Amino acid sequence: MIDNRLKSLAAYEPFKIAQRLLALVFTIPYMLAWTTTFIASFFVDVADQQEVLLNGTMGEIVLAIVAFYFLGGVVNGIKR
Repeated sequence: MIDNRLKSLAAYEPFKIAQRLLALVFTIPYMLAWTTTFIASFFVDVADQQEVLLNGTMGEIVLAIVAFYFLGGVVNGIKR
C-alpha cells in the first residue's frame, strides 16, 4: 500500500515541475509588465499597452496558468 503511494507521488513530480515552470516563466514577466506600465502611466499614455498586452490575450493566458498552478492543489485537497 505504501509502495503504491510512493510510486504515485513519484509519477506526480513532473506535473508539479510543469506547474512551477509555467508559473515562473509567464507570471513574473507579466507582473513586471504591469508594474512597468503602472509607473510609465504617470509620464506617458499607456492605453494601447494596457488594452492589448495586459488585458487581452496575454492576461487570459496568465490567468489560465495561475489557475492550473493553484487548482491542482485544490482538486487534490477536495479528493481527500
